[in-house]
Amino acid sequence: MDEGTRLAAGAVYVSLHNLAASHVLGSVPTVMQDDRVSLGDIDDVLHQLNQHESLLSRTDPELVRHIRDAVALWDTRPTTRLTELLPLLDSLAGIAGAVLPPILPPT
Repeated sequence: MDEGTRLAAGAVYVSLHNLAASHVLGSVPTVMQDDRVSLGDIDDVLHQLNQHESLLSRTDPELVRHIRDAVALWDTRPTTRLTELLPLLDSLAGIAGAVLPPILPPT
């Protein structure tokens, strides 16, 4: 696996991890303040996916589709959304390999 693909998987992994944390800690909305935008948890996943979709699709196009589906349905499936997200995180971790940080940033 090339370094760019591993880094892309790592970036999407971290954003999905933060989305999973929002299930317990509460969602983080996108906020505009002055001329700055702070992306919320769902918008951050979509942003990371949009940035890295071409690289990840070369490796696993089904994974990209499943991530998009999980994010699109996030708010409609509160009881099953984490169980749908965990296999996606596992797949991204397998692609990212050692690129993942040993400790994820706090959410």
